[in-house]
Amino acid sequence: MAKDNDDDHARKLTSIHQPTYDVAMMLLNSIPTLGPALAWFAGGVIPDPGQTARDRFVVELAKKVEAILDREQIQEALQREPAPALLSHAMNIASRSFGAEKLEALRNATLNGVFHTPANVNLTAVVFGILDRLTDSHISILKEIDAKEKAIKQPIRWDQAKWIGVVPKPSSDGMRLPTRTLSFEDSDSFVDEFDIQTNEILLADLASLGLIVERMSTMPPIQEWSTDASQNLPGYAQITHKGRLVLEHISDQAQSTGNDAGQGLPTPM
Repeated sequence: MAKDNDDDHARKLTSIHQPTYDVAMMLLNSIPTLGPALAWFAGGVIPDPGQTARDRFVVELAKKVEAILDREQIQEALQREPAPALLSHAMNIASRSFGAEKLEALRNATLNGVFHTPANVNLTAVVFGILDRLTDSHISILKEIDAKEKAIKQPIRWDQAKWIGVVPKPSSDGMRLPTRTLSFEDSDSFVDEFDIQTNEILLADLASLGLIVERMSTMPPIQEWSTDASQNLPGYAQITHKGRLVLEHISDQAQSTGNDAGQGLPTPM
């Protein structure tokens, strides 16, 4: 199945009968030297995994761009001085990336930075650098922290953030560090402590990048007090201003705003 999907993306890059062909070629050929080579290699050799990921990235990006802009607007955007460098950077990141969440974030950042808000060159470059450092799980955790914070109107507890994506299972089969817990159905279930430990590393990474911060509560609600004094001042995972800028830049905002997404671009007569 994966091979079929890889072949499908290769065909869309090499067949003029594919609806995304023209836009994909515009994106590839906007990059001096690298672009024509990518366009030729897309159908001329058996692709390596990096090229396959890059091909898939280009095709899906072409679909997004074509949905919000016409050809003249696309050409105008690609002629802006930073566009080739930003596209080259994005494709290089895509070639060594994996995971649907990360590739979608990279496509949205490219769409927003090159076509939606092209004046934000510095922010786009910073976001690309951060995305190159992050994994699918980093992005999923950051988005989940944001979603939970918006849902409850306050930051979530740090110890709760460590459980994001950790799902109790009825059996410990396949777990590295199985820990017995109690499910909502009052029956035994297990979680993999190793997953929680991994989340702690991911949270520390997000904090080191300045995307989240652990904020300490000076006076927690009375129901949170514990006989263990170390638990009486719980930390809360709070997204920083930098984190929110990154989240906004990797969102699908350009797609959702329709034709207005090409702000800053000339409107065809």
